[in-house]
Amino acid sequence: MIPGIRHRALEVYYYYYYYRATVKNIHKLQLVQNTAARVVNLSRRRDHIKPVLKSLHWLPVNERIALKLATTVFKTLSCSEP
Repeated sequence: MIPGIRHRALEVYYYYYYYRATVKNIHKLQLVQNTAARVVNLSRRRDHIKPVLKSLHWLPVNERIALKLATTVFKTLSCSEP
């Protein structure tokens, strides 16, 4: 097996694991991302988080997981470089 393909297969497994995570775990990850966004952007806790995430060009956790999984599967199936 080519090392790049092996790496890509592990990456697909990794994102699939997150894709199958429970709503509770995804919510916990989203809280961590929201806190990190507030720290980076120096915003207050009571500020809405959507504009903060948008200004940083960050996707919500569930959308990021779906995007990374779809992108990785596409690259694996199209045999592009790792």
